[in-house]
Amino acid sequence: MPDWDLRYHSFNAHWGEGEMMASMRNGEGDNCFILFNPHGVFVRGHAVGMRMERPSTEPSLLQTVPAEFHAALQEPAFSFEKATFCRWATWESEGWGGWPARHSSHGDRNEARRVLSILDGNPRTYQAWAEGYYGKALVASAIDAIYAHRTLESDLVHALNPDRSMTDLAEEIREIGYPSTLPGGGS
Repeated sequence: MPDWDLRYHSFNAHWGEGEMMASMRNGEGDNCFILFNPHGVFVRGHAVGMRMERPSTEPSLLQTVPAEFHAALQEPAFSFEKATFCRWATWESEGWGGWPARHSSHGDRNEARRVLSILDGNPRTYQAWAEGYYGKALVASAIDAIYAHRTLESDLVHALNPDRSMTDLAEEIREIGYPSTLPGGGS
C-alpha cells in the first residue's frame, strides 16, 4: 500500500536505539503495535469486540508489565488509553505474559487472538488473509521467500505486485531493513 496511513502492516527497523516497531491497523478500529527491544517483545493491541472496562481486581498495567518495557507504556505511538490487551515476553522468559489477566472473559481472549492470528508464522495464514483482503491470488513461492527472509530482488517484487518496482519501494525497503539488492538497501 503506497500510502502509509492506509497500510494494514508497517515495520520500522530503526524505531529507536536498539528498537524495532511493527504495527497492524485494519482501518476498522482493530490495531496492534509491537516493540522489539534488546530485552524482548512487547505488544499493545486494541480489539474492537473486546470490552474496555478493567475489573477493580485486575492489577494495573504498570504493575504487571516487566520493567524492561515500562518505556513503551509512555510511548505516544502505543496509545494505552484505548488498549484492550497487551502481551510481552523477555528473551529469557519461558512464555508470554499478558494483560488482561488470563482470568478475563473467554470472548475477550478470543478477540485478542483474532487480532494476533495473522502472526502465527505460517505463510499460508498470511496468504489466505492477503488474498481475502486484496481480492487477488498471490504467488505462494513469493510469500514463502519473504517468510524465509530471502534477499528482495526485482523478480520477487514483481511476483508480489507487478505494479511496483524496487525503485518504488526503496524508502520502505530501507525503513524495514529487509535484505535486498537495492544499493544501500536493507541489511
